[in-house]
Amino acid sequence: MSPIPKPLFFFFFFLFNYVSLSSSLSLHLPLTSLPISSTTNSHRFTTSLLSRKNPSPSSPPYNFRSRFKYSMALIISLPIGTPPQAQQMVLDTGSQLSWIQCHRKKLPPKPKTSFDPSLSSSFSTLPCSHPLCKPRIPDFTLPTSCDSNRLCHYSYFYADGTFAEGNLVKEKITFSNTEITPPLILGCATESSDDRGILGMNRGRLSFVSQAKITKFSYCIPPKSNRPGFTPTGSFYLGDNPNSKGFKYVSLLTFPERVEILVPKERVLVNVGDGIHCVGIGRSSMLGAASNIIGNVHQQNLWVEFDVTNRRVGFARADCSRIL
Repeated sequence: MSPIPKPLFFFFFFLFNYVSLSSSLSLHLPLTSLPISSTTNSHRFTTSLLSRKNPSPSSPPYNFRSRFKYSMALIISLPIGTPPQAQQMVLDTGSQLSWIQCHRKKLPPKPKTSFDPSLSSSFSTLPCSHPLCKPRIPDFTLPTSCDSNRLCHYSYFYADGTFAEGNLVKEKITFSNTEITPPLILGCATESSDDRGILGMNRGRLSFVSQAKITKFSYCIPPKSNRPGFTPTGSFYLGDNPNSKGFKYVSLLTFPERVEILVPKERVLVNVGDGIHCVGIGRSSMLGAASNIIGNVHQQNLWVEFDVTNRRVGFARADCSRIL
């Protein structure tokens, strides 16, 4: 099986047809509907925002606000388990499976926020007999197997060589005393090359959005700082955003012919240190699809809201370093 892409902070995919540079970089982005395919991974990947049913209207609405750390990834702390244990997770709208760090205590160095299953009364494991542990399960293209303890084992490999593997488990997320998710299927990584987990936010049926029946979520990414030792913070909302009255929305069902996003010129070049600046655009050849991505560099100082119920995405300019 070919490796899947390293989690990038995906927005959605476009084909560029015009670029002009003045005081801002004007990107004219035509939105094109792609056919949904159950057999082509790249089509399923690019249409994941469109291919799922809307969350049930009877699902509980979660209203959760949090700051996140921004260091070329959006790192949010979530309260997982009963009682809750704070877990550092990378917010990723391009991933399906969410996973947390569950490293064995005998394996140093242990991640800073490793989850201890023995301390949670709501933790449970998935046995080998679970349907997700069988091959060729729709929407779950990652390899699973049965380990020596008859538990469902998963392996998550990324294109840049990083990885995470462990057991599939069920666990709750506690946002408040009255807002607790049902047990969600997560990965419990006992081996990984990173010290944080992943919060999968795409529309696959195993994503956090789908399992928790999230109706909408939004984030505001601050500018990256070059100050030594300083990590900027942005804002993350689950549920209604009080700033949404000023949002401009794009429907994911009735595509307009063109959407224009103005990228300030200071977002075109990225300071990588020692006086070196690189163009903030990478190659997407590893995706296996003829696509482009609006990544987090070009989303800085923008509110971006995914209105899952109404299948639309909203935007608004903001000073993301000052908002919660």
